[in-house]
Amino acid sequence: MFILKLRYILVFLLLTTCATGYYEHICADTKALNVKTDTLWKKTDIKVCWFENANDDAYAENRQIVHDIIYVTWNRTLSPEEVPEDEWVQFVGWEECVSGDNHDIKMKEGPGANRVNGLGTDATYVNFNYSNPDAPKWDIKRIAIHEFGHLLGLAHEHNRVDTGDQCSYEPQGTDGNRYYGRWDHDSVMNYCNSRYKDSVLSPSDQYWILRVYYPDYFIDECEPYIIED
Repeated sequence: MFILKLRYILVFLLLTTCATGYYEHICADTKALNVKTDTLWKKTDIKVCWFENANDDAYAENRQIVHDIIYVTWNRTLSPEEVPEDEWVQFVGWEECVSGDNHDIKMKEGPGANRVNGLGTDATYVNFNYSNPDAPKWDIKRIAIHEFGHLLGLAHEHNRVDTGDQCSYEPQGTDGNRYYGRWDHDSVMNYCNSRYKDSVLSPSDQYWILRVYYPDYFIDECEPYIIED
């Protein structure tokens, strides 16, 4: 009887040790987002519209590319089966802006930098400088994913104080107030991302955006690495 109990104890300790090691590995590999938490959307439908060149056929394909890449990246990630559909945070609309309509974000194609005028709920417009209607599709996609990340309240990943030595870009733009996870070289919010032509969210972009927007449904198994002012 004593030997049997001892076996149970040893098996329990072995499983506990393995589980602990597993979650430590997950924690070590889970990377990051740089988030301005006071600009996160409290509503589910973020309404976007085009207010310049909306009827210019030369840019119609570019506008469709922006729509499609946001749907298969941010919108798809933010519509997990674990969360009720009426709680999903989604970019919706996409039509021409009409005076008097209650849109959250206006998009335009014009000269100047690709940029938003704020993070998250502080933003009111995003500019895409597609001066060349024949711009490479991968370039249109990676710019759209990056700028819409800002619209979700995400700051530049390379602004973080724990940015790796392999990234030499200077901090740029409004910064976040909270770091979720470790610095992520492959984040779409990182200027040093060497996979920018892939037009995909990094695994950590997906992992943390769910925990940022749906904390009641996605509780991290590990204690997140958080730095906050």
